[in-house]
Amino acid sequence: MSLSNTTIHRCVSMDKKKLNAIILALTGQEGGLWIREIARRTLLDPRLVKYYVEKYPELFEIQSIGSGKPVFTLVKLRKGALTKPALALANIMREVNRRNRGT
Repeated sequence: MSLSNTTIHRCVSMDKKKLNAIILALTGQEGGLWIREIARRTLLDPRLVKYYVEKYPELFEIQSIGSGKPVFTLVKLRKGALTKPALALANIMREVNRRNRGT
């Protein structure tokens, strides 16, 4: 099964918008935010926020509070991850394009 170029483009475009929304929510929050708060601020589902945070570990630091199933998951932007935001996001989107072409 192959995906058309427009389908891949839509996926990447939506990926980029959601990722940017999460990054903007965390910008200026040195102490970080918990996943539900990020979801509330970005109007995204908490499971989707967790998916993106885990998908891009080079951008986010995750700290779980609670043993077993975490009660809270705190997310912070990694220091230096966005010193060159355009370059970092371009590299991420390039990786997303590679992943989408492979499926």
